[in-house]
Amino acid sequence: MKKIIFLCLFALCGCGTLYNGERVASLDVEFDETTPSSWGSRNIPSTQVCRRDGGRGATPGLLVSNIPVKANLLLLSMNDDDNPDLANGGLGVLGFPIISGQTEKLLMPVMGEENRLPKFVFAEKRTIANVNEYPYMPPCRALKHHYSASVIAVYRTGSFDKQKTEVLGYGKIYLGKY
Repeated sequence: MKKIIFLCLFALCGCGTLYNGERVASLDVEFDETTPSSWGSRNIPSTQVCRRDGGRGATPGLLVSNIPVKANLLLLSMNDDDNPDLANGGLGVLGFPIISGQTEKLLMPVMGEENRLPKFVFAEKRTIANVNEYPYMPPCRALKHHYSASVIAVYRTGSFDKQKTEVLGYGKIYLGKY
């Protein structure tokens, strides 16, 4: 009986994370040191903010690992954690296709305030923070807000109009304050 209880507790603790009330795999998300960037400090780098504030911001290069084998897509949500309207991908959600079985992926930086995206990424949800609805809007207006990025590993099937998406993993990284 003790072995069964221990196994049940082990299965509930440390083997995943909660995403929308369901247990999914915990993704490891860290800044990629090989991608030229100034991300990774307590404050948002002045170069990574919006044009209005004198920057030319891009998403950070991120290394995502612990990706479930079944996943075929990573969704990168850019968040202003202090603004409820922008907290869950309100600065944009970018999709990075992956090969099923790939357990580690480098998410290359994507320029903000641009409508043309590199071929390795697509706009899953455009920002609501700007009238232009860019795929990604960098931090703007220095309000002492906290910013983060969330990565969701999914398995997506079906045609464009009848897609089914199964969430398999979740991870988050703190980007800094601006």
